[in-house]
Amino acid sequence: METTTLKAKLRTAGTKGQLNAMRRAGSIPAVCYADKKDPIHVTLDAHEFGVRWVPGKKNSVFTLDIEGGQKVDVVVHEVQRDVISQAVTHIDFMLVDPSKPVKVTVPVKLVGMPIGVKVEGGIMYQDAYKVRVSCMPDAIPTGYEFDVSDLHSNKTVYVSDIDLKGATLVDSDHKVLLRITKGRSES
Repeated sequence: METTTLKAKLRTAGTKGQLNAMRRAGSIPAVCYADKKDPIHVTLDAHEFGVRWVPGKKNSVFTLDIEGGQKVDVVVHEVQRDVISQAVTHIDFMLVDPSKPVKVTVPVKLVGMPIGVKVEGGIMYQDAYKVRVSCMPDAIPTGYEFDVSDLHSNKTVYVSDIDLKGATLVDSDHKVLLRITKGRSES
């Protein structure tokens, strides 16, 4: 499993004022969560995180090298940003065990122009832009593409129709990915 290493420092939970002081000093407060374990409160260098984290690859696995010799594998669960400057203000990480599957949200991109729209005059509605799956940490997909070129009007496609490439669907099988409705006929 290929990971990116980030240096982190342990911190106490801290008050709002203390966390703001950390941000002004160029650090980002973060918390690492895991099932049945106490959270680990850390700070990261804001510049280093900004250089190594690509927002479109939210599910990348990072190794946090925590001051004192502890190393943990994590994925980004949530990134909070300042409303005006868009600077990262807080990160929630999810601890991962390389031998156990993780649940992640993966984007879905539709590819092509459906026959039901191009030829039959239908209208396509994409209901789901992301799908929740379970997979091993070394096999986390960056995204799924679904080809809609052969779809006709009055067609509904469910997230269970996506080729998940070895992952297991966590969302309901009945969650609608897209619908192509018949266009109005002119009278």
